[in-house]
Amino acid sequence: MTARLPFEYADPASVQTAGFRIDLPVLLGGKSGLMQAYAMASHAPGAYFGNNWDAFFDILCDLRWITEREVLIAHADLPRFEGDDLRLYLETLRDAISEWAEINRDANESGEDGPDDLPLHNLRVVFPEAQRAAVEAALGA
Repeated sequence: MTARLPFEYADPASVQTAGFRIDLPVLLGGKSGLMQAYAMASHAPGAYFGNNWDAFFDILCDLRWITEREVLIAHADLPRFEGDDLRLYLETLRDAISEWAEINRDANESGEDGPDDLPLHNLRVVFPEAQRAAVEAALGA
């Protein structure tokens, strides 16, 4: 039995959030283009983006400049990558969602804020329903 992926599938324009929304455009291509789109849409401090997957994971697990609890990453389409980058991108998103779930669980159990006074966030990632099969195939789900 395969594990259920933590992504949502819906028309990104119809997905509502009371929190912070990062909209990623159609035909987004390449790791560099993706990192630029995230930097612009998230209003992240410029020094955060190291243009590699480890740095991207770190920024998704920090988000301290975002005051809203919920953070929604809405994809208008599946980004276009070469080689293993699609799998690495999706794994990074999946792992960041899991990390936030663990941080929130620990904070709820202890009654404290996140580590180092990190504001708590719920990270949601949405892809169009039409991309479900491609996401699952890329992750071997």
